[in-house]
Amino acid sequence: MQRAQISGIWVKGKPQSSSPSATANSNSPQESRWISGSSGRNDVGGSPFLAETARVSLKHPDSLDAYGLCLRGRESYLRLTPSDHVKARELLRKAIALDPNYASAFTLLAWAYLHEFRFFRSESPKEVYQKALDVASRAVALDPSLGDVRAALSYALLYGRKHDEALVQYEEGLKANPNEANLLAWSAEVFIWTGQAEEAIQRIKEAMRLNPYHPNWYWWVLAAARYYAACDYEGAIETLRQMSPIGEAKNVSCRLPCPAGADGGGADRGRKVHEEKPDLLGLRLGQQNAVSP
Repeated sequence: MQRAQISGIWVKGKPQSSSPSATANSNSPQESRWISGSSGRNDVGGSPFLAETARVSLKHPDSLDAYGLCLRGRESYLRLTPSDHVKARELLRKAIALDPNYASAFTLLAWAYLHEFRFFRSESPKEVYQKALDVASRAVALDPSLGDVRAALSYALLYGRKHDEALVQYEEGLKANPNEANLLAWSAEVFIWTGQAEEAIQRIKEAMRLNPYHPNWYWWVLAAARYYAACDYEGAIETLRQMSPIGEAKNVSCRLPCPAGADGGGADRGRKVHEEKPDLLGLRLGQQNAVSP
């Protein structure tokens, strides 16, 4: 077997050659061979192959200890309480100290700072936001191909009210990860906050199609699209009713303030939304409005 000096994969099958004699020998035995990803002429074919071979060649963490700290940090992060997030940030900073090129650790740390900025009433929100933006930017610089890396930076830009820049990051992430449902669902938020209801709803529904067993927060994004962007209050209520009453529902903050100047019963329907799904994270509306995109 001969391995090319470029990215590719090992496959089994009859070797292909431009030589007429080789082509004529149809009884040649199957053998393992290296299929190049750069020639554009291969058995797998084209850009999807190039994307996948690039993915498997990504750098993994240099330190198993850093990897373990990142896993523990993720566990604490997902608890969505202020004390657990303090612990998560601590663990993730230790992981980064062990492996300064570990993009996933930077990504989780960025999300942790974003949650502190949005949910936990930081005494210095501007400073926390800047940390989130800086850390997310570093993660993208380390590995721009990962969807969650792009999503973290996009979210930071969105909450800095840089909507166009946020959308660019989402679109770049989706180019590399066209079937990543979470990334598509996250991208819907840009269209919610820019009043493009149809595009937002289309994206979150496509994300649900890609991942039929999606997490609970997909329903929240769809409800927000119907409420904020489409002013479909009844639709928002029905969507929120789809959310699981247990498990992840505890971690979803449903904050749908009544729109200013709503008429025709809109304000009453808005209050009904609050009754259906109260703020499960205890975030006050005044604070939410202050940090919303």
